[in-house]
Amino acid sequence: MLFYYHNPHDAEPIGLIVLEGCSINSCATDNTTFSITFQCEGSRTYHLCADDEETCSAWINSLQRSSYGYLRAQVDRMHDQVLALEKKKDMYVDHIARR
Repeated sequence: MLFYYHNPHDAEPIGLIVLEGCSINSCATDNTTFSITFQCEGSRTYHLCADDEETCSAWINSLQRSSYGYLRAQVDRMHDQVLALEKKKDMYVDHIARR
């Protein structure tokens, strides 16, 4: 979710954008602008502008990594790594026990 405010000093957001299922795209003609687009017909496209190219890239990367699908894939990948390490540990313990 991306919360947005009327101004930076507001205590409460005026709305939020549920990011699941969206596409985050940089603007081809401006390195400081990007869009949040949804595939559903009639969905709104949000156009946002950053102060500079580096900040824009940081926003794009952060938003792309904030979806449930991305986070779920990361958890699955880490789970597989843990299983692989546990298997290596078991093989090492078996090897030491046979000595």
